[in-house]
Amino acid sequence: MGKIELPHIYEEYEGSNCRACNLNQDSRLLLYGQGKRRILIVFEAQDAIQQSLKSYGCGYQYEFVRDVLYKYGIVVEEDCWITSTIQCYTKSIEDKHATHCAYNLTTLMDKIKPLLVIGFGEYTAKTLFSDVIHDRLYLDRVHGFVRNNRKVGCNIVCTYTPQKSLYSTASVDTLRIQRDIHIAVMSLKQGYKTWKDEKECIHTLSEKDAVTWLKQSVNNDRERWGCFDIETTGLKPYNESSKVLSCGIAEAANEAVAFQITPDTRTALIDWLKTPQIKKLAHNSAFERLWCRVKFGIWVKNFHTDTMLLMHLLDNRESGCLSIKFLAPVLLGCDRWDTHIAPYMEPEASDKALNGEYACNKLHLLPIKQLLTYNAMDAVTEYRVMMLLYRYLNTYAYTFPSEESIERYHV
Repeated sequence: MGKIELPHIYEEYEGSNCRACNLNQDSRLLLYGQGKRRILIVFEAQDAIQQSLKSYGCGYQYEFVRDVLYKYGIVVEEDCWITSTIQCYTKSIEDKHATHCAYNLTTLMDKIKPLLVIGFGEYTAKTLFSDVIHDRLYLDRVHGFVRNNRKVGCNIVCTYTPQKSLYSTASVDTLRIQRDIHIAVMSLKQGYKTWKDEKECIHTLSEKDAVTWLKQSVNNDRERWGCFDIETTGLKPYNESSKVLSCGIAEAANEAVAFQITPDTRTALIDWLKTPQIKKLAHNSAFERLWCRVKFGIWVKNFHTDTMLLMHLLDNRESGCLSIKFLAPVLLGCDRWDTHIAPYMEPEASDKALNGEYACNKLHLLPIKQLLTYNAMDAVTEYRVMMLLYRYLNTYAYTFPSEESIERYHV
């Protein structure tokens, strides 16, 4: 059986090293399996049985995964590789073990280039999602999401570690793990989605070019989607000093424009918002609806989809999963694009004390090129997330393991 030896890293990297764990490096196991289908299974850590027999191909968690995947025609020994996030044996897992070992797992993934990674356990989820989620990263929040990893070119799905007490029972925990694995196999059958880099898809327009673009769009009779996102000086539009600063629009997955709001672009944008053949979509559309009503004096025509509500319909586990800054990096694999503007989003303390939620932020102080780039990024990522969420909606009934759905995604 083909095996790839795990990389042994002794030198320092990113301020940590293997010696800092104080674990026995001789307890590492070789990568298990032949990986014919390029599926990488990542346990949180090896158990006592695996350490005793010096192989990942034994023990309860292995047997659970083996039996579930076999229903889909996947033979673990032949079709998969198996490793663990914490690669040296320990009876008591600590944060530092996963932190210091993360480099080894990412190096392994770069080396073998899996098409699908199925991760088990809290530390595995933190390791595999830490580059796209920088706050509130825990398994309850990310399990079952199909994460797009652009660096490796693979899908990643994380779930909980199977417990022996659940093996013979149809408990909620067991069913949850089985469904997450099912979603992972679905993503394998559907294939990996390669996206054009968002920064290559955005265009910032001058006032004249924006008016021309909007007029051409209004005169286009083709029915199509149009995602729009506005940037404003506050959360609520009722402050007389508040204003709409810019607008980003995407009418395709690989093209978005953004422009500053001036009297001329405002008039042209209102015409675009009232165009019936364009099916409007936005993320948290209540925000756009309110500002358009108060500041533009219109109701948006043919407002079709709210991607935040669509995500809530598909999965309502918690509000932290609804932000576009969470969904886009996870589902699309893109980098966060808002970190540099965070200081501008908050109002001055004195204004906040005086006006509360009606206070104005400092977004108008951001250089206009940066503002428009950020705005266009919002629009293109929201459009792409919409595409994925509609695909998930159309296949939602098949995300639950059953004889029919398992047969449908049998590989």
